[in-house]
Amino acid sequence: MKQSIWTETAKKKKKNKRIPFHIDLAFEQKLS
Repeated sequence: MKQSIWTETAKKKKKNKRIPFHIDLAFEQKLS
């Protein structure tokens, strides 16, 4: 399951940039 990795990445990004979680998730999905 990539969910755990995803969540960690999103959390790290949210710390660096103030991006809403769902937007960050959608962005990651677009890249992959």
